[in-house]
Amino acid sequence: MKRFVFPLERVRQYRKMQLEIEHARLEQCGARLAAVQIMESELQRQRLNSDQDLRDDAAPGRAVPTADLTTLPAWRGYLSRMEHVLTERKAESSREFLRQRESVLDARRRYEALDRRRGKAQETWRNGLDREEEAFANELFLGRWKRRAKVSA
Repeated sequence: MKRFVFPLERVRQYRKMQLEIEHARLEQCGARLAAVQIMESELQRQRLNSDQDLRDDAAPGRAVPTADLTTLPAWRGYLSRMEHVLTERKAESSREFLRQRESVLDARRRYEALDRRRGKAQETWRNGLDREEEAFANELFLGRWKRRAKVSA
Protein backbone atom coordinates (compact mmCIF):
# COMPACT_ATOMS: atom_id res chain seq x y z
CA MET A 1 0.00 0.00 0.00
CA LYS A 2 1.57 3.20 -1.10
CA ARG A 3 1.26 6.35 0.94
CA PHE A 4 -0.74 9.41 -0.20
CA VAL A 5 1.13 11.82 -2.46
CA PHE A 6 -0.52 15.00 -3.75
CA PRO A 7 1.09 15.88 -7.07
CA LEU A 8 0.54 19.62 -6.57
CA GLU A 9 1.89 19.75 -3.02
CA ARG A 10 4.79 22.04 -3.95
CA VAL A 11 2.39 24.46 -5.63
CA ARG A 12 0.12 24.30 -2.57
CA GLN A 13 3.05 25.08 -0.25
CA TYR A 14 4.12 27.94 -2.53
CA ARG A 15 0.62 29.41 -2.44
CA LYS A 16 0.55 29.05 1.32
CA MET A 17 3.82 30.97 1.52
CA GLN A 18 2.38 33.65 -0.80
CA LEU A 19 -0.65 33.94 1.49
CA GLU A 20 1.61 34.43 4.52
CA ILE A 21 3.64 37.09 2.69
CA GLU A 22 0.50 38.94 1.58
CA HIS A 23 -0.84 38.77 5.12
CA ALA A 24 2.42 40.24 6.49
CA ARG A 25 2.17 43.05 3.93
CA LEU A 26 -1.40 43.69 5.06
CA GLU A 27 -0.19 44.02 8.64
CA GLN A 28 2.45 46.53 7.49
CA CYS A 29 -0.19 48.55 5.65
CA GLY A 30 -2.36 48.50 8.75
CA ALA A 31 0.56 49.69 10.86
CA ARG A 32 1.24 52.56 8.44
CA LEU A 33 -2.43 53.56 8.53
CA ALA A 34 -2.44 53.45 12.32
CA ALA A 35 0.74 55.57 12.43
CA VAL A 36 -0.90 58.23 10.25
CA GLN A 37 -3.96 58.20 12.50
CA ILE A 38 -1.73 58.65 15.54
CA MET A 39 0.03 61.58 13.85
CA GLU A 40 -3.37 63.09 13.05
CA SER A 41 -4.50 62.85 16.65
CA GLU A 42 -1.17 64.31 17.83
CA LEU A 43 -1.60 67.22 15.42
CA GLN A 44 -5.12 67.79 16.70
CA ARG A 45 -3.80 67.71 20.28
CA GLN A 46 -1.14 70.30 19.40
CA ARG A 47 -3.79 72.52 17.80
CA LEU A 48 -5.98 72.31 20.90
CA ASN A 49 -3.01 72.93 23.22
CA SER A 50 -1.91 76.02 21.29
CA ASP A 51 -5.46 77.40 21.33
CA GLN A 52 -5.73 76.70 25.07
CA ASP A 53 -2.35 78.34 25.73
CA LEU A 54 -3.48 81.44 23.84
CA ARG A 55 -6.73 81.56 25.84
CA ASP A 56 -4.80 81.15 29.08
CA ASP A 57 -2.44 83.98 28.08
CA ALA A 58 -5.40 86.17 27.17
CA ALA A 59 -6.99 85.83 30.61
CA PRO A 60 -8.38 89.06 32.06
CA GLY A 61 -5.65 91.25 33.43
CA ARG A 62 -2.83 89.49 31.57
CA ALA A 63 -1.02 90.76 28.52
CA VAL A 64 -0.50 88.40 25.60
CA PRO A 65 3.17 88.31 24.58
CA THR A 66 3.78 89.93 21.21
CA ALA A 67 5.94 87.00 20.09
CA ASP A 68 2.98 84.68 20.55
CA LEU A 69 0.74 86.89 18.45
CA THR A 70 3.27 87.23 15.63
CA THR A 71 4.06 83.51 15.43
CA LEU A 72 0.45 82.36 15.80
CA PRO A 73 -0.50 82.75 12.10
CA ALA A 74 2.65 80.88 11.00
CA TRP A 75 1.95 78.12 13.54
CA ARG A 76 -1.67 77.76 12.41
CA GLY A 77 -0.52 77.73 8.78
CA TYR A 78 1.94 74.98 9.60
CA LEU A 79 -0.75 72.99 11.39
CA SER A 80 -3.10 73.40 8.42
CA ARG A 81 -0.44 72.26 5.94
CA MET A 82 0.42 69.27 8.10
CA GLU A 83 -3.26 68.44 8.45
CA HIS A 84 -3.61 68.48 4.66
CA VAL A 85 -0.50 66.30 4.23
CA LEU A 86 -1.74 63.82 6.82
CA THR A 87 -5.19 63.72 5.22
CA GLU A 88 -3.57 62.80 1.90
CA ARG A 89 -1.35 60.20 3.57
CA LYS A 90 -4.33 58.71 5.36
CA ALA A 91 -6.30 58.46 2.12
CA GLU A 92 -3.35 56.83 0.33
CA SER A 93 -2.73 54.46 3.26
CA SER A 94 -6.41 53.50 3.27
CA ARG A 95 -6.36 52.79 -0.47
CA GLU A 96 -3.16 50.76 -0.08
CA PHE A 97 -4.68 48.83 2.83
CA LEU A 98 -7.79 48.00 0.78
CA ARG A 99 -5.70 46.90 -2.22
CA GLN A 100 -3.58 44.70 0.02
CA ARG A 101 -6.66 43.22 1.66
CA GLU A 102 -7.88 42.24 -1.81
CA SER A 103 -4.48 40.66 -2.50
CA VAL A 104 -4.77 38.65 0.72
CA LEU A 105 -8.27 37.49 -0.17
CA ASP A 106 -7.13 36.50 -3.67
CA ALA A 107 -4.12 34.59 -2.29
CA ARG A 108 -6.39 32.88 0.26
CA ARG A 109 -8.85 31.82 -2.46
CA ARG A 110 -6.04 30.36 -4.58
CA TYR A 111 -4.57 28.48 -1.61
CA GLU A 112 -7.91 27.18 -0.40
CA ALA A 113 -8.83 25.97 -3.90
CA LEU A 114 -5.72 23.79 -3.96
CA ASP A 115 -6.31 22.73 -0.37
CA ARG A 116 -9.84 21.56 -1.27
CA ARG A 117 -8.44 19.75 -4.30
CA ARG A 118 -5.89 18.04 -2.04
CA GLY A 119 -8.66 17.04 0.37
CA LYS A 120 -10.69 15.50 -2.43
CA ALA A 121 -7.63 13.64 -3.75
CA GLN A 122 -6.85 12.37 -0.26
CA GLU A 123 -10.44 11.21 0.19
CA THR A 124 -10.30 9.37 -3.14
CA TRP A 125 -7.00 7.78 -2.09
CA ARG A 126 -8.47 6.78 1.28
CA ASN A 127 -11.51 5.20 -0.41
CA GLY A 128 -9.22 3.25 -2.72
CA LEU A 129 -7.14 2.16 0.26
CA ASP A 130 -10.27 1.02 2.09
CA ARG A 131 -11.39 -0.99 -0.96
CA GLU A 132 -7.93 -2.55 -1.23
CA GLU A 133 -7.91 -3.48 2.47
CA GLU A 134 -11.41 -4.91 2.19
CA ALA A 135 -10.43 -7.00 -0.84
CA PHE A 136 -7.36 -8.23 1.03
CA ALA A 137 -9.47 -9.12 4.07
CA ASN A 138 -11.94 -10.98 1.83
CA GLU A 139 -9.09 -12.97 0.25
CA LEU A 140 -7.78 -13.91 3.69
CA PHE A 141 -11.23 -14.94 4.83
CA LEU A 142 -11.83 -17.04 1.74
CA GLY A 143 -8.38 -18.63 2.05
CA ARG A 144 -9.03 -19.63 5.66
CA TRP A 145 -12.51 -20.82 4.85
CA LYS A 146 -11.22 -23.04 2.02
CA ARG A 147 -8.49 -24.44 4.31
CA ARG A 148 -11.05 -25.27 6.99
CA ALA A 149 -13.33 -26.81 4.39
CA LYS A 150 -10.48 -29.10 3.20
CA VAL A 151 -9.54 -30.09 6.74
CA SER A 152 -13.16 -30.87 7.63
CA ALA A 153 -13.75 -32.95 4.54
